[in-house]
Amino acid sequence: MINSRNDIVSLLKEYIVTQQEYVYQFWMPEAHEWNVKKQVAYYNGIVLGKFREKDAFTLQVLKEGVTDQALYDEIKINLERHIKMIEGLEQPDIMNKMQMESYKRQRDELSRDTIDDWISNYCTSTI
Repeated sequence: MINSRNDIVSLLKEYIVTQQEYVYQFWMPEAHEWNVKKQVAYYNGIVLGKFREKDAFTLQVLKEGVTDQALYDEIKINLERHIKMIEGLEQPDIMNKMQMESYKRQRDELSRDTIDDWISNYCTSTI
């Protein structure tokens, strides 16, 4: 079971490198570093791309699972990071202010709701 970011730090670093490669490929398609099949696999994000390519480390983490506390901690850290970033702007525009209110609402609801309810509210989409 994954209990914290430290348990998967090498995977997170690999995801960052892959994200950078994906962005480069997106903006510089003439580079032809990724074939079309790989580009399509990663279209909906790095984690799904790794899953589609049957990345061993990604599959291992999915098999082991993640504790609710580890998810809670990671989500809270990221929400607070976004809030501080916007608060640090000298002249936030209306969109920044709206984003900050959204992040604060999500953070407050994270403290009140179960992790499953919070994920249902903020991490699922209907097509």
